[in-house]
Amino acid sequence: MRDEFAHVALHDDRQQIVEDAMHTARAIAGADSALAAIRTADEDIYQMTAVHAVTDAALKALTIREGLGLGGRVAADGRPYALDDYVSDPSITADYLPAVEREGLRGTVCIPVAGPDGTAALLYVANHERGTPGDRTIDELLRLSDFAAVGLHHAASRARERELATMRERQRIATALHDSVAQSLFAIGVAAQQSREATDPAILQDQIETIEATAARAREELREALARLNAAPDGLAFEARLEAELHLFERRTGRHVWVTRHGEPRTFDAGLENLLVDSCREGLTNAAKHGTGGSVILAHVSYHADSVLLSVQSELRSGQRLALAKRPELAIVAGSGLGLLRDRVRQLGGELSMTVDEDGTGALRVKLSA
Repeated sequence: MRDEFAHVALHDDRQQIVEDAMHTARAIAGADSALAAIRTADEDIYQMTAVHAVTDAALKALTIREGLGLGGRVAADGRPYALDDYVSDPSITADYLPAVEREGLRGTVCIPVAGPDGTAALLYVANHERGTPGDRTIDELLRLSDFAAVGLHHAASRARERELATMRERQRIATALHDSVAQSLFAIGVAAQQSREATDPAILQDQIETIEATAARAREELREALARLNAAPDGLAFEARLEAELHLFERRTGRHVWVTRHGEPRTFDAGLENLLVDSCREGLTNAAKHGTGGSVILAHVSYHADSVLLSVQSELRSGQRLALAKRPELAIVAGSGLGLLRDRVRQLGGELSMTVDEDGTGALRVKLSA
């Protein structure tokens, strides 16, 4: 990959990454127009979020579904497609053809930006004339896509780190409140108790009772505030457990783990949460046992409307890569640790698989209804 594309991966959020990649793609191809769509929280749906040199309002706001049109085909297959003439090409559906025709786009290329669980974004370059830019240009666009994919992974990881840092700060505040305010309230209660022994008139007794009641009420309010501060935001309790598991693995093995996510985190029942954490632990164990020593391990959680997907991926050692090259999905031995985990996943109606991709990456994937 070339250094001139590295700037794409250095932005803080995915919109900036995709926009930079889109402008860079237009420059590479010398195209008249460029567009970019990002996958939404809804499964298999991509929203056009950035365009350059495009005037049609419908095209700017296009929603792309997997399998439909050029972008949907690229999203489904995970590889680029180049059309000599979008308008007349019979190989794609005509769902988005009216907007393309109004804009006058003909020769079009769409490049996928990969994510851990499929295509994360779509980059388009298009001309008003027929023709494709050629294999060499498409290779350059794919190199650009690789940098964009790395940037999206890192941006997701940084966002998760910021959210976890917020939770830690809330916990720190809760501890500080307990050490200071609770102690003061306790002192008020003690002073009120001691005042009962005084020989002051009835008014003083009323004041003492008021102090005691106030202290009791304040303690109760403090407990409620502490509970709110310590409560993890929706969906963060599971990811905090996941982070703790990954940190333990890193300290024990010296291997680094990148964590990314797709969709909005949410809470799970205890059984499903435990199963996800156990699956992550099993995937990490396999990565340490069979992966190359210097390779990065990627843990990814994808939240969908009715399911959650967890994957743990790492590059296999060369000997195993050759041995497993013709076995893209690996057999799981019944009764083994992985076999018992698969049984638990199946009991909840889920799926567990061990696969080896063409580039020699081994992956444990678990999908559960949630």
